[in-house]
Amino acid sequence: MSKAFTESGTVPQMKDALQVLREHDREMARQKARWTKWSLGSWLTAGLSFIAIIVTGIAELLALVALFALLLLAGVVMGIVSVVKAYRYRVQDLEDRRLEVAEGLLQTVGEDVAPKSAMSIEMSFEPYQKHGQLVDQQKSRNIYPIVESRYKDTWFQASGRLADGNRFRVEVTQLAKRKEKRKPKYVKANEQLSERVGLMVRVSPETYPGWQQLRQSLQPATLEGCQVLQTQVDEQGTVRIQAQTPVRVVRTGRYGSQVLSEGPLTTADTLARLFVYLYDQIQHCRGTAAQGAGDAQPAPQ
Repeated sequence: MSKAFTESGTVPQMKDALQVLREHDREMARQKARWTKWSLGSWLTAGLSFIAIIVTGIAELLALVALFALLLLAGVVMGIVSVVKAYRYRVQDLEDRRLEVAEGLLQTVGEDVAPKSAMSIEMSFEPYQKHGQLVDQQKSRNIYPIVESRYKDTWFQASGRLADGNRFRVEVTQLAKRKEKRKPKYVKANEQLSERVGLMVRVSPETYPGWQQLRQSLQPATLEGCQVLQTQVDEQGTVRIQAQTPVRVVRTGRYGSQVLSEGPLTTADTLARLFVYLYDQIQHCRGTAAQGAGDAQPAPQ
């Protein structure tokens, strides 16, 4: 299955499509765990069989030597097969956080989309080195070269029309700084990851005739999980909000990866808080008729 999700449809249709993707991801995770266990068991069998061959060889128990030799061969073959299988399922395993962002958007903002109105979601599960854009790269000429790279990867985009007539578009772009130092047997890497969240809303002048008030009321702010860096309201009534998450720092060395700072990166709550941040102010721009009609407005939880 492709590591990308591109769908459009009503909110129930989108939820069903994501449910299919979620079930596929769970199956990949189960298969990865299964073949990883087989791999560990196979290589353990091979190792113990090798020791047993030495011991029985010294004791000149030739029949047992032959038996353990067969076990060793079987363990090696099964170990190789298991490693290959586990790797194939691992590369198909999807990042849960990204799935949860899409699911959460449908559960919160999606509740305020008209039943027959369509939404669209585009989402990539590939790493930024593959899906993203290389912005800058510098290489040293040391014995062990140091490579410093910067990437930009817009991995999530969603758009739709809300029940109050407002049209929205939200996107998440991962900004990555990566410093690699190549060693003889491994690569030492430091990563600094943050995400820029952009929210654009075309305000309905029929529902919110006082939308120009937003130019004064929307100001940069600190929200839980992100910092609102910039707000803009143009002459057509389009609101643009730029926010950024804290930096997540990861160090990778000989013995695996270590998270030095959690961040956190974008979550479903991050998107919901941005909508709440906007609608806390936009509700004061309603017309009298709209207030009387009690039009639905996004109120993500």
